[in-house]
Amino acid sequence: MLRKFRLVSVLLVAALMVVAGSVVLTPKANAANGFMVGFQSKEEGGGSTNLGIISFSGTLRFSLPRAPSLVGGSGVVEYFPAPGYEFVRWESAGLLVIAVTVGGRAGAAAPATPITFDDPKSARTTAKIEGDGVIIAVYQRGRGYVGGVVLPTNTFMTLAPYLAVIGLVATTAVAIKKRRN
Repeated sequence: MLRKFRLVSVLLVAALMVVAGSVVLTPKANAANGFMVGFQSKEEGGGSTNLGIISFSGTLRFSLPRAPSLVGGSGVVEYFPAPGYEFVRWESAGLLVIAVTVGGRAGAAAPATPITFDDPKSARTTAKIEGDGVIIAVYQRGRGYVGGVVLPTNTFMTLAPYLAVIGLVATTAVAIKKRRN
């Protein structure tokens, strides 16, 4: 009976080692196929975060925030703001890179830009992805457009319907007076 428990425990440990080993190897296998990219949005000035939807390559639509997922190369990124908001620009965030001098002392730290945009001020643009990072859409409150069309006013055009009614009433009055006579 004791041998059966030992066999079962050895098999369970072996299965655990296989599962743990494959989980550890998964990011390395994915790195050859693309980069881990997250998607977020934020209001300019810090009022709110993660409103709207981001589309990547026309087929993937992410509600925000979106945890990092595997994205390869470059693709068209588009932001659809929530009602009452409008797009401002694209931003990206990546890992921190520290340059080391020949003497072994650390130089100035500079943020890496693994994600760049062809036109950062356009709601639809191409994102070039060269490393892990986060794509951030920046939005602001809308200007509150009322709508409608503004046309120049012409005084005579405004009075024309009233003059027509006055003319019809006068013509009717003249016709009735002549008929009585």
